[in-house]
Amino acid sequence: MIRKMKPTKLSYFMLLFVVATCMKLYAMSTGLGKITTIVWVLKSDSRIPSATTYHDLSKLILELSINQAMAVQASFIEMAQHFPTEEALGQCAGEFYNDSIESFNKALSDLDKDL
Repeated sequence: MIRKMKPTKLSYFMLLFVVATCMKLYAMSTGLGKITTIVWVLKSDSRIPSATTYHDLSKLILELSINQAMAVQASFIEMAQHFPTEEALGQCAGEFYNDSIESFNKALSDLDKDL
């Protein structure tokens, strides 16, 4: 059984760091360079380059992270349906991604409170 940890600002930033790192590693594995990987990920949402404040940038990155997490979750759900005996896929598609998406949404809702 996985124990849920009490969310803190640090845990949100750590989660964001982990997701960003995973996205970066995925992009690097497809042949993109280190710096271009970050730019590539951030440019995937056309609103991000036009952000004028750190608050706006943070909000857009969190929204991008939520959308990316939901897209990956949909892929895991599809894989879990094709391989129903693989318990790990079901856990990833359900509990783990639900918790991640919930944490991103919480961080997004708390963002305005940090102003």
